Amino acid sequence: MWSINLARRRCPPSANPPEALLLTSPHAARELVRARCRAAQHLGVRIGMDVADARALIGPALRIEPHTPERNAAALRSLARWALRFSPRVAPDPPDGLLIDITGTQRLFRSERRLRRLVERALCSLGIEATTAAASTIAAAQALARFKPGAVIKPAEEREALSPLPLEALRFDPHAIDALHELNVTTIGQLLRLPRAALPGRFGADLLVRIDQALGVRDENFTPIRPPVPAIAEISFDGPTTRHEPIHAAARSLIDQLADIMHRRGVGARTISLTLGRADSQPLALTIQLSRPNRNPRHLWSLLRPHLERADIGLGVESLRLAAPVLARIRTRQEPMPTAPRAHPHGEPDQALGELADTLANRLGTHAVARGRTVNTHIPERAFVLEPVLSARRPAPHAAPPPPGIALRPTRLFDRPIPVHATALSPDGPVVRIVWQGRDEPVQSCTLPERIAPEWWRDPTAGVRDYFRIALDNGRTLWLFHEWPHNRWFIHGEWA
Repeated sequence: MWSINLARRRCPPSANPPEALLLTSPHAARELVRARCRAAQHLGVRIGMDVADARALIGPALRIEPHTPERNAAALRSLARWALRFSPRVAPDPPDGLLIDITGTQRLFRSERRLRRLVERALCSLGIEATTAAASTIAAAQALARFKPGAVIKPAEEREALSPLPLEALRFDPHAIDALHELNVTTIGQLLRLPRAALPGRFGADLLVRIDQALGVRDENFTPIRPPVPAIAEISFDGPTTRHEPIHAAARSLIDQLADIMHRRGVGARTISLTLGRADSQPLALTIQLSRPNRNPRHLWSLLRPHLERADIGLGVESLRLAAPVLARIRTRQEPMPTAPRAHPHGEPDQALGELADTLANRLGTHAVARGRTVNTHIPERAFVLEPVLSARRPAPHAAPPPPGIALRPTRLFDRPIPVHATALSPDGPVVRIVWQGRDEPVQSCTLPERIAPEWWRDPTAGVRDYFRIALDNGRTLWLFHEWPHNRWFIHGEWA
């Protein structure tokens, strides 16, 4: 069996010097390094080192994140499912690898070296740099991928390829490695030259097991992940039918079956597709998109029914096939007690809002209903963008109230700031009078300025803004800013 091992490492950024990433966890009142990127490794950071020592080696270009083995394992499983495009037998190889059985795929990819290039290129497009190797045994492929990247060895060549590698390559027991180091045995080749009969008694029986597995003398199996089962429900009629009643009844039955499948898997559909097998022409696919994952049969039928009523069924429909090609996880919620009143009689607020958006978008058009998405910027007019509500991007959760000390934003933001003339007691305020729309308006109250710096990488000529919240005598509350160094005043918004 041939296998390929992939080492998951983040591709180094192009900036100079690169930013180093460390994953750390607390241990006995100390913060220790549990994983590090290649940039940190080149700077001398070791696993188990104190974070303070690592910071002294790296300098200011350092990013520290908490080490979460559960998230790492989940990400590795997701990457293994992604790698099913290269082989039907893929398994995670913790903590940082994948095993891919490419037996029988040689004709598809033409050679192991070409497959290695395809895998590395595909992983790099995901932001992951891979070191790969191929061998006829799992242990040999694991060792070569980490200590001799790029190697592709044939059967019966394992001994020669593994001999120069260190003992750590075959994942021996650490105590056995320490005992071998005391005997000045540091490579696999030196270990293979020792008398075989004396090894189990001094270093444990597992040592010989790993050697035999690497050389192909003993079999080693792995459990591949199971590809996700598609969420599909199908039904066939005894013959073509042009009556809408049985077609609609069959479609409702398929929606119930699909909803039951998704409920058991804890997911919801972002896209559903109903394919009509017509007797006189090609199958007709009716596709529905959803703004949020949903498995409510009543809602799915309300979206699908108008499309089904307008569908061209030709001389009759012979079969129906309902599929959910795009699924997403639905967060589970605690069900209330039967005697407890429901806080939301029509379902959760997020679900109700998503179903309303789905209904409007599927009736008015996918681009007719939009939602705001926040952007990571301090410039008010660039702080959000509008996107179709049925876009593939996951909707953002409800915005939390701003923390204390952060100024509130106006309820109405003008598309473009309106130039005005303002009079202030000093350059930093307070503002006492403005001239707007040809009228001289006295200012009743004015807050302290909130300074917002420009995005100099976008517009080098933009100035610094000092924002004031002013209340006029006529009751209007405006959002006014003073732009430095151009010494200009603008009104940017208004509170309703």
